[in-house]
Amino acid sequence: MARSKRKRKSNPNFVNTELEKNNNNNSNNSKSKHNDDDLSPPSKKRSITKKSDSISQPKKISKQEVDFISDDDVDLLEAGKYLDHDDDDNDDDDVNKYMDIEADDDDDDDDDDEDDEGVHKYMDIEAEEEGDDDYIENDEEEEDYTGIGSLQKIRDNLNEEKTKEAHNETDEAVANNKFSGFKNSSITKAPTNEEIQELRETADLFKSNIFKLQIDELLSEVNIDYNAATRLENALHKLKQIFENIDNEPELTISEITDKMLKHHKIVIPFPVPRPTNDIKYKFGFKKPNAFYLVGSYPLKSVVRRKDCFNVDVAVIMPRSLFQEKDYMNYRYFHKRAYYLAVLAAALKNNKLGLNVKVEFGTLDGDNRRPILLLKPSGDHTDTDFSKLNCVIRVLPSISPETFPSKRLSPSRNNVRPYHEINESQNSGSDLPPTPQYNNAILSDMYYVRNLHDLYKQSKLCAAFADACKLAKVWLNQRGFGGDEDGSSGFNGFVWSMLMKYLLQGGGHNGEKKLANGFSSYQLMKGTMDFLAKHDFVSNPVFMNKSSKTDEFNENTFKDNFEVVFVDDYGTLNLFGRMSKASLDQLQHEAKLAMDYLNESHVDRFEDLFLKKVDDIKLRYDNVAKITQLPKSYNEYDESAKLNFPDSFIHFARTMPKLLKQGLTNRVNLIAVNYSKLSSWLTSEQPKTYSSSNIHIYIGFIFNPDESNRLVDYGPSPVDEIAVAKFRKLWGKKAETRRFKDGNILECMVWDSQKGIESRSLIVNQIVLHLMALHYRIKENKGIQYWAEQLNKFVMPSSNVPRNIWNPELSNQGFQHVMNAYDNLVKQCYALEDLLLRVSSIKGSSPSLRYSSVFTPQPIKLKRKNGVIIFPSHYIEPIDIIIQFEYSTKWPDDLVAIQKMKIAFYILLSNQFKKQFPETKTRVVAKPNLDTIISTDAFLEVFSTTTGFSFRCFIHHERELILLDRGIKNKMTTSIKRDIYTNALLRLKRKFIHLPLHNTQIQTLCNKYPSLSLAIRLTKRWFGAHLLTSIHIEEEFIEILCAVIYLSPSPWERPSSGFVGFLRVLKFIAGWDLKNDPVIVDLDESNDSKRGGNVVIGTSSNTIATNETAKKNIFENLLERFKNMRKEDGNYKHSSMFLATINTISNEGIIWGEEKPSKVVAIRIKELAKAAIECVDKIIFKGGKVDNKEFKRLFITPLQDYDAIIHLNPNLCTRYYQNLNPDKSYFEKNNESLNNTKSNNILKLFELESGISNRSNNNNDDNNSISNNNASIDDKNEGKSKDSENNVNKKEEEWPLIGFDPVECYVNELKKIYSDTALFFYDKYGGSFIGLVWNPINFIPKPWKVNTGFSSCPVGLIPSGERNKVLANKDDSKIQRIQNDKKKKNDDSRMVIINTKAIILEIERLGNGLVEKIELKK
Repeated sequence: MARSKRKRKSNPNFVNTELEKNNNNNSNNSKSKHNDDDLSPPSKKRSITKKSDSISQPKKISKQEVDFISDDDVDLLEAGKYLDHDDDDNDDDDVNKYMDIEADDDDDDDDDDEDDEGVHKYMDIEAEEEGDDDYIENDEEEEDYTGIGSLQKIRDNLNEEKTKEAHNETDEAVANNKFSGFKNSSITKAPTNEEIQELRETADLFKSNIFKLQIDELLSEVNIDYNAATRLENALHKLKQIFENIDNEPELTISEITDKMLKHHKIVIPFPVPRPTNDIKYKFGFKKPNAFYLVGSYPLKSVVRRKDCFNVDVAVIMPRSLFQEKDYMNYRYFHKRAYYLAVLAAALKNNKLGLNVKVEFGTLDGDNRRPILLLKPSGDHTDTDFSKLNCVIRVLPSISPETFPSKRLSPSRNNVRPYHEINESQNSGSDLPPTPQYNNAILSDMYYVRNLHDLYKQSKLCAAFADACKLAKVWLNQRGFGGDEDGSSGFNGFVWSMLMKYLLQGGGHNGEKKLANGFSSYQLMKGTMDFLAKHDFVSNPVFMNKSSKTDEFNENTFKDNFEVVFVDDYGTLNLFGRMSKASLDQLQHEAKLAMDYLNESHVDRFEDLFLKKVDDIKLRYDNVAKITQLPKSYNEYDESAKLNFPDSFIHFARTMPKLLKQGLTNRVNLIAVNYSKLSSWLTSEQPKTYSSSNIHIYIGFIFNPDESNRLVDYGPSPVDEIAVAKFRKLWGKKAETRRFKDGNILECMVWDSQKGIESRSLIVNQIVLHLMALHYRIKENKGIQYWAEQLNKFVMPSSNVPRNIWNPELSNQGFQHVMNAYDNLVKQCYALEDLLLRVSSIKGSSPSLRYSSVFTPQPIKLKRKNGVIIFPSHYIEPIDIIIQFEYSTKWPDDLVAIQKMKIAFYILLSNQFKKQFPETKTRVVAKPNLDTIISTDAFLEVFSTTTGFSFRCFIHHERELILLDRGIKNKMTTSIKRDIYTNALLRLKRKFIHLPLHNTQIQTLCNKYPSLSLAIRLTKRWFGAHLLTSIHIEEEFIEILCAVIYLSPSPWERPSSGFVGFLRVLKFIAGWDLKNDPVIVDLDESNDSKRGGNVVIGTSSNTIATNETAKKNIFENLLERFKNMRKEDGNYKHSSMFLATINTISNEGIIWGEEKPSKVVAIRIKELAKAAIECVDKIIFKGGKVDNKEFKRLFITPLQDYDAIIHLNPNLCTRYYQNLNPDKSYFEKNNESLNNTKSNNILKLFELESGISNRSNNNNDDNNSISNNNASIDDKNEGKSKDSENNVNKKEEEWPLIGFDPVECYVNELKKIYSDTALFFYDKYGGSFIGLVWNPINFIPKPWKVNTGFSSCPVGLIPSGERNKVLANKDDSKIQRIQNDKKKKNDDSRMVIINTKAIILEIERLGNGLVEKIELKK
């Protein structure tokens, strides 16, 4: 039975657990066949013993008892899950089966138990003569670790049929089984009691059955195939032979060994800094190693595959006789160690045993004191070529623990004397500061073997230990801890395994065990993660063995000399020795996030924990700084500091975060320091150091959103002189003394900031740059680059725009002006009298009222000259509001009558405004309603002369929706009329229900998360710059897309800056699987999830975080709608970007991306987002200066993909002032024209409006083209003729052009006429050209007919050369194939093709005056 469990586990296609259980009971014939042909790697064969994870109290069965049972016996397989360890009979030999190991004469080893003897017993293994055929080349090994995203498909399948209790679902599983025809087969058998019990235990031990299956699949992806490691074993065996055959070398001086290694072997000895001088007295010798050990993860079988190579570590024990009693002092040990390593490198380069490897030097964990050898495969396809395994052999020189007295290496001891090369006796260690980092580095070389012993013994006791280590390593690798690129954290998989071992022995309350040996891999990882997230390693150091404390190695000794303390079993080595407090903060921050994910019971966070790569600093932190030049000197790095940190780079990276934290206090939740590890170098090159390498330090800041924008930092009272001196030392001359309103006199720091939220968000930037300049003399763009404000300029007009159009001082106040104007208008509306019906509610529906308009609205100041009002010619943004009156039964039941009643109410509102508030100007505007019975184009236009803002008031009457719905359901309604009703219903719902609700939700989110506003505005600007808004994508769509990042920020913290919010939106778009992943958002944010969960991405209902039945039903209905849409439309031509929100008021889902963007546009958006992310990467990681010019590339769209470019006259573009780079000369002309009452520019706008309006249609967007062909209704002039041109002109002179954008009118006209012929693209925000792309299907010759649908010409009239050129530009195999087929059936003389030249001329004629020229690109 257990055999069948293993088979089920390896086959994820059975998504229903009950069906899996039934399918496990296969026939005996198939089982025997499987046993005979089973060639799966050991990691998969041992899966039967992994079932011990689900046994809380494992039963002990001796191996001797089990060895007598046949492998084919089911009882053996059943008993296998109770074994202590999941290895085969050679478990004791697995750790070092490849090496000849000689045990040193050590009194401590006499007490080792049988397990210890099994770890490193003496073995003489000869390499087996195996040909290339014996080497199993598994294609899966060549896959990148990043390819494990296939788990998404498995998880989706599992979620479709959620696992339930077997005894409740057996009958249904049988009925739905596709093999149900075999009623008598084992497939339809009910699950056994053992299987039901295992299901229940799995839910307890692995959070859920699905989570366990995901973990199993992940482990199968990251496991390496030890059976396919034959060539690696051969290489290790030959490596051992080479080292054994090295001859001893006599002792030589420093100059002799240097010359010998360089002349004879071309090897530069990798001496650490400070390098030995030629006048040192001690000599260097070499003796063959005492022993060889495989150490690290490989012998413990806890290695994981990853994108870079995994390591196979070989510890080489240097003989004790090479070292003198005091070689632990003054770098003697490290210098002799470096020479020993060089001799080993020379032996490898000159070996004659056929081991062909690339030999390089590297550093262990980035420690320059401890160089190592890196052996990389050569790829020569010999029996020692292990390149298929994607691994590197690391040779680690080591010493026995008895080489030096441990008490001499106490953290409180000084073992480096200054000027020791001259005269060591001049200095006494008691007068010098301790060198804990130096001492800890020597201790680290002593305990490779002992640590391996301890971990091996623990893995024997805990069956899931190795799997838990693998899960942890995956989690660490995804976050950038412990990899080959991590040089700053000081934490890796080895330290994690030691921490987990400690928790299996203690770590709980009152010294009890926090973890148990019977825990599953998931429980072990979660328990360790919880301890890591919560424990205070600084104030409460961890000792794995408290009884090991001595006077030299006590708690205070470690706390006084290390920032973070975690001491090993022997009480001397601090495993956290290389970790700084900043690194610990970063690690614990990630651990807390992980615990939040693991504790969420309703949301599946497996992908966030293990599958997503989250170490991208530009997305991980709110602000990022890059140190490009180290300070030459600074106060903290004195002669004493140099003893412990000879490389100033490391010292600066550890001390600088402390200074920043002291200055930033609670403004930030995290200050993280990241830099890469020293890369390897050739043996003929000089050793690398951080200071000499081109390695940059990146500083990441995660803000505290409640405190980061604080203007004042309060210091001590002037009475406390010591505290004042400390405060002024920190801040320098910028500190000052002030009296505050409460009467207190305090030292303080007041930061310069304007009132805008964007300006105040840069205070952290100011503090960091000030502290770096004051204490390290590092100035911006000369030694430090800081990314925070570079994008803010793109949501403000250019400096070329005159102040009368855009006042920068007003923009600093953000949206406060428009919100005050809106509040004032609402009060006026409620105060209106004699309205027949009382106003019941007023709602906003404009981006300006939800803090999401690209440019902050500015009031319009009207000027008068000679008593005549001079209106501005630039674009005036209208602000839409929805007015609803109290309920009344006197409203008519006829839709047309309701429209007339609305207009009557508009007139009544206008009269009352003029009567009660003369300073508020009003006008009723209506458009002809030709083809619909419902019009949303009638409104009341309100212009407040006091506030300077213009509003459009729309009346909402609920009866309209009821009547439309009734008309749709009426069986007597004709199909044409039903379509009209349906379109009208959709428009009304959007205008009066969806938009006001959306406005409220986005406004609430922007108030809660202030940086969301800037992120939305930047994203809209980006879409506009690439000619996508608003014709191809709606503003509301973009706003919801940005809200997704804030409502579901996992796997990172929620953004607190618009900079990172914008970049995450681009990253999300670039990685969006449009075909398979819908995005459903609950903008109400009413769930209980700490880290989001308001968003469902993908078709899995397991990610729905809400417990509310109504919302859950809406989520599920939307998911079902998406599945049905994709089922019907496999090419996702419709709803290409499926983005939906939920409306709990009407219990329905709202799909925002249903009509646009189209598939073609959606794919272009993804590609543009990918290119933008790549551009940002180049700027941050490879770029030079940090300025707007570099980031401006993000907002410049490529034009080579367009077939034609329609260039417009900027003089007639009312939004031209919003252009990224407007020409200043155009505004100078406009300023001159404002001095005249009859402005030529304004007259051109009137003429253009009059010309286009004759062709305008009322199918345009509600907020666009409304001013065209408007009929002004005024109670004083109702009886007068409206056809008088003089009257019209007179009225237009008395009223500004509100919401008039001729470019938008023109594009909408082109879209209406040529929607089937071409796609048009333009920048809504000041664009001066329009991009055109022809529909390639129209280049296929087709028979001529009257209603062809586009301008055409006979194919025969087109010259053959030009015809071929056109077709070549439209390179599409399908088009060519269809064309060839039609040529066979029809003569070219009867075929027509699109006449692009004629259409271009028509487009030019339609834009007469607005279009300057049309440039043909193709």
